[in-house]
Amino acid sequence: MRIKIKWVNRIEMFTLRKHQKFGDLIEKLATKEKADTKSILLNLNDRIIYADDTPDSIGYKTFQFISGRVLRDNAPIMTKTAASSNVNSISLKVQLANRKAPLRLQMDKNQTMIVLVIKCAEELKCKPEDIKLYFDGDLVDNGSKPEDLELEGDELLDIRLVR
Repeated sequence: MRIKIKWVNRIEMFTLRKHQKFGDLIEKLATKEKADTKSILLNLNDRIIYADDTPDSIGYKTFQFISGRVLRDNAPIMTKTAASSNVNSISLKVQLANRKAPLRLQMDKNQTMIVLVIKCAEELKCKPEDIKLYFDGDLVDNGSKPEDLELEGDELLDIRLVR
C-alpha cells in the first residue's frame, strides 16, 4: 500500500504491506530526521498510530493522509488495554521451535487464518508461503476462521517453516 504522510511542510510517500507494522516506517522517518524512534508521532484522524499498528489494523485507505512530526519528548506508547480493546479481536500465541518466547498476535475473529500467517511472516521476515500453521498437531487450513477451529483467544499455535 502507498502510505502518504504530511510531514512538516511536505508530503512523504512510503510503501507498506497491509500487515506490515508501522514500526518499520517510524524507523525510516527517525533515520531521515536523525531522531529517536520514540520521538516520532504519527496520527490519523486524531488517533495515534503506534509501532505495532498496521495499515489493516487502523483501517487505512490509500486516499487518506497520516500526519507526522518529531516531538521533543517521547511519543505515547500503547498499553495492553488499548491493544486489546477491540471486541471482534482475539489474541493468539504462536510459537516457533527455535524461538523461546511465542509471538503474541491480534487478529479479527472474522478474518481467515491466512491473515495470521501473513502477520507471522511479517514478524519473522519471511514469505507467507514458507509458513505452515498447526493447532493441536493438525495442519490449519489458511481459509478457516478462528470460530471454525473453536479459538476464543490466548490459544497456542505452532509454526513450522518450510524452505
